Amino acid sequence: MVKPVTRPLVKCCGMTDACLAEYALKQGADAIGLVFVKNTPRYVSVEQAKKIAGVVKTRKHCAVGVFANQPLQQVVQIYREVSLGAVQLHGEETAAYCRELRNMLAVDQGSSWSFLVKAFSVSGPEVLEQIPAYHPYVDAVLLDAYVPQRLGGTGKIFNWELAIEFANRWPSKPVIIAGGLHSGNVGKLLTRITPLGMDVSSGIEVSPGKKSFEKIAAFIKAVKGEVKNHDFFSGGSEAR
Repeated sequence: MVKPVTRPLVKCCGMTDACLAEYALKQGADAIGLVFVKNTPRYVSVEQAKKIAGVVKTRKHCAVGVFANQPLQQVVQIYREVSLGAVQLHGEETAAYCRELRNMLAVDQGSSWSFLVKAFSVSGPEVLEQIPAYHPYVDAVLLDAYVPQRLGGTGKIFNWELAIEFANRWPSKPVIIAGGLHSGNVGKLLTRITPLGMDVSSGIEVSPGKKSFEKIAAFIKAVKGEVKNHDFFSGGSEAR
């Protein structure tokens, strides 16, 4: 079962540098995101990803692979090669795709455990109606801003009222918030909702793909205060 959290997890996504990734974890980030979508500013190769993921030394931390509309076998292969702890799907993957991927990851690991996140670009309330079909196959839902022809990392905010509506309608399904988050606005969001996690990318950058030590530290402090990591990723999880 997913463990309850009193402070959201922090995932620093789009990491392209091992030193910055290690710094983020030391500052209190729970996860780092590695983008395997080509022709995007934060893309990393498998070899680059191995070096970055190598900073994850304990099960309290997690390296998350971000994919979009990629063949199932390719996702599983990268998951295995990089020793990822979770997969985030940021494209137009169907519920059937998620079901099959979940099964493949479970077989690959020799267990029934895997952590799978499906991202949705929130253009309006109608998007919420699409999500329940995925509930049996994913551990968490990520809500991000909708920007045409873009798959995240845009710096744009979506209507947070829809995240609150989602949490109220489906309280048993963990939700992660992304889209335009930074140290200056995340506190306002936390007065309305305590999600499973906060996913930040552009909000800790000085330019697309170039992270800032100062912005990383400021964001994590804004979310967690003096609270550091907990052991969310050290235990199992199951979709529900």
